[in-house]
Amino acid sequence: YPAFSEVVNHLYCLCHALEYLHLKGIAHRDIQPRNILLDADNKIFLSDIGNASFVPIDEMSMKGSGVFRCVPYMAPESKKILSKKQYFTADSWSLGIVFLELCSLEKMNITPFIEENEIKELIKERLQTIEKRYGEDLVHLLGLMLRTSPVERWSPGRIRTDRKSTRLNS
Repeated sequence: YPAFSEVVNHLYCLCHALEYLHLKGIAHRDIQPRNILLDADNKIFLSDIGNASFVPIDEMSMKGSGVFRCVPYMAPESKKILSKKQYFTADSWSLGIVFLELCSLEKMNITPFIEENEIKELIKERLQTIEKRYGEDLVHLLGLMLRTSPVERWSPGRIRTDRKSTRLNS
């Protein structure tokens, strides 16, 4: 399993990359394992911004834009009309799911037909596994990213900048 400090460092680095995009008004919209790269020096990079989009201030609909992300990593609200903030918290959800898989070394079994309560149960099970390996601090952080309500979910920028609240000082 990856070391705790390595997991937290990579997570904060990716939150920083997303925060940078979000401050420019851009939602990545395609965060999944194959779009996260490590180089020989163990530096982490976010790639493939082909599905990224500038998010206007007014609300916009995903209707008619086709499937833009890999379903297991898509936030529950992604099929609805989203506000600008919700586009950014959807990126946070996707990153949280990737790290659930990384820390548990197990793929999430999320399909387009899975109910929200089933998603919550899958996440709860994974968080219990992660807590045994990495402790409650990482579980707390991932829990903030994986709230099913986009209004309650923390954005990558908030995760990165509010380390005191996330109790991780890496």
